[in-house]
Amino acid sequence: MVEPIGLGKLASDAMKSTSGSILQIWWRRRAFLDFAEVARESLRRELRFALELLSLQEYGGDDAVEAGAAIDRLLDCKCFDALCDSGVPLSRLLGKEVPKDIWENREIGNPNRVQSIIHEHHLIERTYMRLKVIKVRRSLLIGEGDIGYLKELILASLRVLNGYDKGVFTESR
Repeated sequence: MVEPIGLGKLASDAMKSTSGSILQIWWRRRAFLDFAEVARESLRRELRFALELLSLQEYGGDDAVEAGAAIDRLLDCKCFDALCDSGVPLSRLLGKEVPKDIWENREIGNPNRVQSIIHEHHLIERTYMRLKVIKVRRSLLIGEGDIGYLKELILASLRVLNGYDKGVFTESR
């Protein structure tokens, strides 16, 4: 004969099952948030280094072409490329809107250049695309393009990655 199962036992089993899945969801969410923070830190580090390298070029003097080539050898996009290869959509990691005032008092040239930059991932993608394009242009000896615009993109990216919307980061020019 089968013994009747009490309501308390059923509720207890349901709670164990639910709490186990809730705990798993919480751990997965925590792991994702940790991954997102590591990704942001890595991108910040890579972009700060790129900005420093681009600033060094100003001191190239007569050897500007050689300085540019040396900088290009050091300038890489490994963190960004690894992030793109991770399988996690950039829009999930960097999905916040870019504050509209991020471009105020900035030297971006034509304001239409940044109109399509709505979310963080748009800004980061544009920044890295410009970094890669400058390397290609230099390797083809067709000039480097607008370095000032690239620097402004990097600065805006750093402001967003550092929590610009929370007032955490401000840079002086």
